[in-house]
Amino acid sequence: MTEAPHSPGSADEQPGLSENEKRLLDFERSWWSAGTGRDEAVREQLGMSAADYHRAVNDLIDKPEALAYDGVLVRRLRRQRDARRTQRSKNPRS
Repeated sequence: MTEAPHSPGSADEQPGLSENEKRLLDFERSWWSAGTGRDEAVREQLGMSAADYHRAVNDLIDKPEALAYDGVLVRRLRRQRDARRTQRSKNPRS
């Protein structure tokens, strides 16, 4: 029998992430299903401002533990961040 794929959120597999960090990644993976915009869902479900949330996620995705916890999500978020940085560097504001 084959082994089941890694399930993000497995508590005993990632001792390096806090419960809050896991919660941020779990939220980022599924916020779109809330039926509201992300910023509104952040306020309602996490009780934090959108700016604080984005800063926390941006810092979190640089941690190797986050990559181990949910590699697909973290790599996607890193690609999106890198694309935004590249776009900003090509079109700096005056």
